[in-house]
Amino acid sequence: MSSRARRTSVGVLLALYFLWPLVHQQLVLRYRIDPWKLAGWAMYTAPSARVRINLVGLGADGRRVRIDPRSPAELAVVLEDFDARRQTLGLFVEPDGVVRKLVEIYPDYREWSVVVDQVGLNSENRFGVVHRSIYHYPIDGERLGAMRVEYPAVPEIQAPEGDRGGPSSSPPGGRERR
Repeated sequence: MSSRARRTSVGVLLALYFLWPLVHQQLVLRYRIDPWKLAGWAMYTAPSARVRINLVGLGADGRRVRIDPRSPAELAVVLEDFDARRQTLGLFVEPDGVVRKLVEIYPDYREWSVVVDQVGLNSENRFGVVHRSIYHYPIDGERLGAMRVEYPAVPEIQAPEGDRGGPSSSPPGGRERR
C-alpha cells in the first residue's frame, strides 16, 4: 500500500471515528435505540432504558381485554425476544411477531393493541415513561390488517413503584389510552 493510500485510509477512519458519536446520538434521540449499544459514546449520558409492554385485545363483543403477557409460555418467549430487540434497536423494531402469536393463540379477537413504554430518566431526572408507542393491528379474517402507530405525549406518566421494566399486564399510566 502506498503512503498516499495509507494516509487516505487513516483520514477516512479518523473522520468516521469522530462522526460516529454524532450519528449515534441522533439514533438514540430519534429512534430510541439503547445508548449502551452500537459502540456510541451516548452510554455515558443515560442509563439503559427499560421496556414495559401491555397487550390489549378487542373482543367480538366490543370489550377491551388486557392479556397477561407471562402466560401462555409460548407468548412469553416471543415477548422476551421482542423486549430484548426493542431495548437495543428502539423504534426500528415493531411488534408484528408478538401480534402474530396473539392471533394464533387468541383467534377470536378482532383487533390487537400493543402499548410499548420506554421507562428511563425523564427531564426531571426521575424514572418514568419517556416514550410511548401504541401499535394497533386490526384483524381481517385470519390476517393482520394494516398497522397504525401512535406516539402520544407522555409528560406526566410515571413508572409504577417497584416496576422492573419487563412485560407487564398493568395498564399504562393507570388507564387505557386510545
